[in-house]
Amino acid sequence: MPTFQAIKLILDRLVLGKTAYLQDTHGKTFCWNTRTSLLAASVEVASGNYRLIDPSLIGNDQGDKTFLVKALRDPAGVDGNDQMPFEGNINGEYATVSELQTIIQWIDSNCPE
Repeated sequence: MPTFQAIKLILDRLVLGKTAYLQDTHGKTFCWNTRTSLLAASVEVASGNYRLIDPSLIGNDQGDKTFLVKALRDPAGVDGNDQMPFEGNINGEYATVSELQTIIQWIDSNCPE
């Protein structure tokens, strides 16, 4: 079962070199330094405010419906805001299928520490 640390490593890899950009676009408090901060993280964009992991989707096989997964997986992202990380990471890469499955499994397993 994946742990928070495994999820943090995936997310850190995806935004390598773009931390300042993330905070400029999503707010200075946007981060996933801890499990608590990731579970509380939300993104404000022109089309609305999105909590990355809605608590109602945790632990009930609905991890694939979270905005975090949709943003990382879907070409249109959430509400047409493009797949994240925007333009891929520093190497132009998006999350792999394996990384997405790890994130979904973590959410489906109640987001263990």
